Amino acid sequence: MRNGKSLSIKERLVSLSALLGAVLLAFSLLSSSGIEAAQAEPTEGRIIVELQGHSSAVNHAGHAIKGTDNLNKQLYKFQRERYGTDFHYALSGLSRTSYNIEFSFFEPVYSPGQRVFSVYANGSATPLTGLNNLDIASKVGLNTAYQVTVQNVSAPGGNLDLRFKASKKEATICNIRLIAAGKTATEINVLETRNWSAKPVRFINSAGQDLHEVILGRFGSRFMVNPVPQLLAWRQSPLGTWTEDLSELVLAFRDSQGDIRCLPFTDRYPVLSGVDQRLALTGVTYVCRDQSLPFTATVTL
Repeated sequence: MRNGKSLSIKERLVSLSALLGAVLLAFSLLSSSGIEAAQAEPTEGRIIVELQGHSSAVNHAGHAIKGTDNLNKQLYKFQRERYGTDFHYALSGLSRTSYNIEFSFFEPVYSPGQRVFSVYANGSATPLTGLNNLDIASKVGLNTAYQVTVQNVSAPGGNLDLRFKASKKEATICNIRLIAAGKTATEINVLETRNWSAKPVRFINSAGQDLHEVILGRFGSRFMVNPVPQLLAWRQSPLGTWTEDLSELVLAFRDSQGDIRCLPFTDRYPVLSGVDQRLALTGVTYVCRDQSLPFTATVTL
């Protein structure tokens, strides 16, 4: 399609020829001195995050949450929740002595006055600023994003303990982000009971994009691939076992005018504005389109 009109057979052949000659494939390991250093990757080394106490977790994907944006209140920060009467996140291996900490919450269940809790750091009896007797429903109502960023929370010896203690019902948390020098140092996925340094989301679907992480393997083969569009990367393992190493996969298309658009597994080029993801039993197909390109393309992994 070009400008809403169908291409002739001749035009399609020319476009297809240009497309086949312009598909760029490149595999390169992200390194701290290369692409990774230029992006909003965590600034820490290997951090251990331990969950202590009694708590439960729930995934709120698909839940309608008001008040999100594309700045600091991204939707993903409110699509998961951990709750409990008294639980801790204990972090070790931090490289700095203090951090600004962004706490993300929303109230999915309780009316004002029913859920009240406080958040403490490093065994202090005094709650963190803005997190004393917090009643989210009273602050913003139900199903509405709410954030508190606490400045200069100490991390003595590279350790940080965050305690969530309820005085009514359960304490709750959706996302925790440690900030140093204005950048994300690490981000905690509250659905996990233990994780290494969580990588921040680098790509969020727009209205014309439908992309999410998948893990692919072939029957009778040990090879595994794991496209991770939200991290602008992918993982691959020739042995079919899990690897946490992120690699770059460049699947890009260029027209005769030099316009380049890519699938979101690299940050080298602008991402295609329209992508439909279709899953099969052992593969995934991406139907790609963009207003700047005079063709559509189908990529199957």
